[in-house]
Amino acid sequence: MHFLGFKDDREALTLAKRMARDPKVKLTVIRISFDRGYDNLLDWDTMLDAESFKDIKHYDVINGHNITYIEQVSKHGPQIANIIRSLVGDYDLIIVGRRYEVDSLQTTGLSEWSEFPELWVMGDFLSSTYLDCRAIALVVQQPYVDVYIH
Repeated sequence: MHFLGFKDDREALTLAKRMARDPKVKLTVIRISFDRGYDNLLDWDTMLDAESFKDIKHYDVINGHNITYIEQVSKHGPQIANIIRSLVGDYDLIIVGRRYEVDSLQTTGLSEWSEFPELWVMGDFLSSTYLDCRAIALVVQQPYVDVYIH
């Protein structure tokens, strides 16, 4: 599971944690955090992301070592592509959040060669022939709820 942040990645993480309840499933959560050389404008999302990881960082000790947590640091999209390219061959299923309507500095440079925009940048990258990914890519989007419906 690749985690960049925001609500769709939190939804994907929740799904991945549920899958990891099965002792036959080994889950690796790769959190790609970003060089703090710039301010994160979505402070609320940052707090919610941190809350999502509260139980993950030490969960492998509690649950028989079937969850592994890895954190990688990136400055921009091409570095994310290199991180994913180096890890993609090790897994059968890769779960990512779609990040619907979220543009960020972290993914700059990845969207220019997008073939499948409905999969967002990460799903598109995982499904591209350039990557030669043999794993199944599952792109998760949190359901949209219109709070202004009367």
